[in-house]
Amino acid sequence: MKEAEAKYNLPEFIQKKHDWVKVQRTLDKEQSTFKEIPTVYPRIYQLEPTNNCNLACVMCPRSEITRPIGNMPMELFNRIVTQELDRPQAIELFGFGESLLHPNIAEMIRTLKDNGHYVVLATNGTVLTEEMSEKIVRAGLDFCVLDVDGDNKEVYEKVRRKGNYEQVEKNVKRFLKVKGSCFAVVQTILMQETSQTNMNNYRKEWLEAGADEIRVKFLDTFAGSVMVEEEKVAKQERKNFLNLKDNKERLPCPELFHGVDVWQDGTVVPCGRYWDASYPLGKIGEKSLKEIWEDEPARKLRELQLSRDWKGLVEIGAKRCAVCEECDLTNLRFLDDITNNMFRGQYL
Repeated sequence: MKEAEAKYNLPEFIQKKHDWVKVQRTLDKEQSTFKEIPTVYPRIYQLEPTNNCNLACVMCPRSEITRPIGNMPMELFNRIVTQELDRPQAIELFGFGESLLHPNIAEMIRTLKDNGHYVVLATNGTVLTEEMSEKIVRAGLDFCVLDVDGDNKEVYEKVRRKGNYEQVEKNVKRFLKVKGSCFAVVQTILMQETSQTNMNNYRKEWLEAGADEIRVKFLDTFAGSVMVEEEKVAKQERKNFLNLKDNKERLPCPELFHGVDVWQDGTVVPCGRYWDASYPLGKIGEKSLKEIWEDEPARKLRELQLSRDWKGLVEIGAKRCAVCEECDLTNLRFLDDITNNMFRGQYL
């Protein structure tokens, strides 16, 4: 890899070394001084192998997905990797499904690696068998987030409905023994259901099992489209973006100016909050990523953000951008030296 390209390929965990106050100030300055749409070739943040899943988690919008359920064809995947990715990137190889259910997931990882990319996977661990663990490690997986919500069976199975705590715990611990150089994060999401987790015990158990890092991730409401109980209450107390006078304090969402997500059928969307493809920008296979990026749907969304026309956003994609408060998160996947930030939370 060329030295100039290397900065695009840094692993996610370098974020811990950043001065986050300084980073936030830089982000605020960039957002507040946008004058024109950047002429960049878009990154692909999330590349969804499948939107098929074997769980029904309380914090996931999958139950309302209306787009077809299926696996990304390898022909489409190979086209994206060889023709649509213009530089080394940290690719989040997941979306709204369990990626390990794709029959060619190890081949996908190897293909990305062979083309110079840093491969990030998130898994619920339910099908992380011994054979699967060895396959994805041999394929060259760089970074793996293992979702283990809570520290006991009652909490876990309340959150990860249809999951089996004992089996997932066994699978994850076995993976940690064979992970090799793959950086492994064990993660729980902070919400009412997991709030009683003894984090000292959680941290101790998983670090001793071989995890490189333990995280508590913020609860992502996907622009208010998914709410667990305490969020339904909290939302009533939070500011309503649409009713703020002139919305002067609201800034454009920088991620929309630098990259996209691609779902399993090739549909390109502005970000993961469009989990249902309610505002498709186009479809790879019918057009190239560059053509989609420069086409009217994508330009219109960026222009509304750039001009701070928050009212105009109401007409787009089930109001997702209009009401989204997650855009206020310090989500820095678009920056040169931070290409993956999907899981930023507390580091324990």
